[in-house]
Amino acid sequence: MATSNTDTTYSASSLFNQINKANGLNSDGTKVSKETDAEELQNQFLTLLTAQLQNQDPLNPLENTELTSQLAQINTVSGIAGISEKITALMSALNNNQGIQAASIIGKNILTNGNQITLSSYTDESGNTSSAAYGGIKLESNADKVIVKITNGSTEVRSIDLGAKNAGIVSFAWDGIDNYGNLRTDGNYKFTVEATQQDSGVIATTMQYSPVYAVSRNSTGDFVLDLGDKGTIKLDDVQQII
Repeated sequence: MATSNTDTTYSASSLFNQINKANGLNSDGTKVSKETDAEELQNQFLTLLTAQLQNQDPLNPLENTELTSQLAQINTVSGIAGISEKITALMSALNNNQGIQAASIIGKNILTNGNQITLSSYTDESGNTSSAAYGGIKLESNADKVIVKITNGSTEVRSIDLGAKNAGIVSFAWDGIDNYGNLRTDGNYKFTVEATQQDSGVIATTMQYSPVYAVSRNSTGDFVLDLGDKGTIKLDDVQQII
């Protein structure tokens, strides 16, 4: 039987080199300078495979197991590329859906980590003027004593004993009256929390209420909530929506 003469040698290594390129590697194990498109790789593979079959040595033909292995590897590479595209599309859709969810919070108050409390005056239907500020606490376990200390700079303004509280999120209100019975001016204050259970400390995280003014994207493409002078936070950081 006559065999075809050619200056080009087609071998199994040629096919494996193409597979390596799909994984970002040259034949010597170094990274390729430019990624090979999965469709282009598949075309190159089929071209080489056809040439290899046409020019193989009749006395040493390509083994079926070797051919099956090469086909399985190229299909795996092509399949991974397809899965990657689908995952990218899915992540994009989820991200856009998150933006829609975030937009629905605009104008509402949320509870998130922070130690700022805002005192504001308001007038009721009877014409009486009052002041109020609201804050939150997250207790890791039950506490038989919870004390909130409101400060203005380094000065303590008011100490509020909330008594015993169960684990979880606890809300509290301040009427703007300081420790000496005086009404404080409207503005931003800060607060700390001391929680104990039978004289042992309980982990307590300060939480602040903030209105949401707008939704925008940060430098990494994530949606963030604009809280005005309280900065911005990610949607995942919201603990409660009121």
